[in-house]
Amino acid sequence: MNSLPSSAAGMGLKTFGQSGSGRSIVANDQLHQMLEGFQELSRVPSSDGYHALALTNAVNGLRGAAAPVNSYLKNGSATRRCIVGDGFEIEYELINYYGGPQTDVVILDIRLARREAEKE
Repeated sequence: MNSLPSSAAGMGLKTFGQSGSGRSIVANDQLHQMLEGFQELSRVPSSDGYHALALTNAVNGLRGAAAPVNSYLKNGSATRRCIVGDGFEIEYELINYYGGPQTDVVILDIRLARREAEKE
């Protein structure tokens, strides 16, 4: 399923990465650009590159059928979840556009905690 339904495209969502296997991951334009920046930074051998790689791997891990171990339900919702990593938190929602068991992952927010922790 490489193409998004018109309802998702109408919300300004774009597919991130390869969607050949597993769930499709979609994000709005701002988050999409942020994810692409992290993907580029993950190729640089540095501590920032390491953290960018961890975030990129966490996003790609959302394609699987099971929820990641380091995730939790957000506000008691069955579809809204958060995944927590080293220095970041990704809030996402499982959306069913297709009427069957297939769901897409919509990334709602990416919060970076590393810089705030260093300030404290």
